[in-house]
Amino acid sequence: MRRLVAALTCAVTAVASAVVLAAPASAAGHQTYTAYSDGSPDGTNRSLAVFYSYGDLLVGCDMSKDGHHSVVVYYARGMSGSRAVHNHNGAGGQCTRTRLDLPEGTDLVFQSCIGEGSRIYACGDTVAATA
Repeated sequence: MRRLVAALTCAVTAVASAVVLAAPASAAGHQTYTAYSDGSPDGTNRSLAVFYSYGDLLVGCDMSKDGHHSVVVYYARGMSGSRAVHNHNGAGGQCTRTRLDLPEGTDLVFQSCIGEGSRIYACGDTVAATA
């Protein structure tokens, strides 16, 4: 019985954590959206991308000291094609910050990716956001 209760507790905690991490954070109508990338099949290359609707700030962080860098690929409604922001600042949580200056209510999609040089070779899930 104890094993069953422990297993159910772990399952509920995991589902609740997934729901909280997937939902954008909000304060006074301002949203924060987060995208992650495993970068490689073994999951060792990690990058993180965050979009803050207040100030239209797009942040890309390199979370792994693996010789690769993080890249944020994004597209906003009204743009002609997607754009990429490469983070060559180094690993271990170093981040780049880019102000997008989007009109209020503009739809945006972005991904957190791993790159080498100018090449992008792996991206995580696409996250939808609103400026």
